[in-house]
Amino acid sequence: MDKLCRKAIDLSCGNLVDISVHNFGPDDLLKYITDSCRGIKRLCIVYSDIANSGLIEAAPMLALLEDLEISYCNYRLDITPFNMFHCIQHGYLEVIGRCCPRLKSLKLNKYNNHNTKYNFDGWDGDAFAIAGTMQGLQHLQLFENRLTSKGLGAILDGCPLLESLDLRQCWHINLEPELAHHWLVKLDEELQRRCIDSIKNLRLPHDSKHDYERLAAEKLVHKEFVEESKNYIVSS
Repeated sequence: MDKLCRKAIDLSCGNLVDISVHNFGPDDLLKYITDSCRGIKRLCIVYSDIANSGLIEAAPMLALLEDLEISYCNYRLDITPFNMFHCIQHGYLEVIGRCCPRLKSLKLNKYNNHNTKYNFDGWDGDAFAIAGTMQGLQHLQLFENRLTSKGLGAILDGCPLLESLDLRQCWHINLEPELAHHWLVKLDEELQRRCIDSIKNLRLPHDSKHDYERLAAEKLVHKEFVEESKNYIVSS
């Protein structure tokens, strides 16, 4: 697949504007794409081992980028105990935000195993990076992100043009009154009102994921994580 992708890039003669990389793709492939084609407007990377450092290196070459998806890439970085330093992982988003001023759509979908004690804490690194550098966003999908009410508030403040917001499986915020009595996170009425008033297409944490376009990738990552968790426990 890597060779076929590079061949397609070569055949585009530098005129490639839309590319999707699924289930393969090391950092050097992303570098090859951005070195060969400077007019890319849409980039979709799903279930790939492309690292944050590769995204940082590629970002300055993506000045015309309008639509970006990063789903389940190098997913071990999202899950402790495989990596205890998640607090520094949002740096690549800040670089992308600064280098891609035309960015209008971002899908940043992750995997969190909610059955482990390590993932009970919320974390707003991604949210603050988005709010601080992506003021032109109109569409944002944060499936299974660990942002809290503070991070969501920052996004609403920093992204005034936002029209659609997908927060499904984001368990560290609560915008649903009917769940206030048995949900672990306190209902934030002000955020609920702001979202309803300003977001045309809003998906809440408990909304169904039956139409989620990355269900297959999520299941694949979950299966791999379960197997690696067993190996981690045995080796420990």
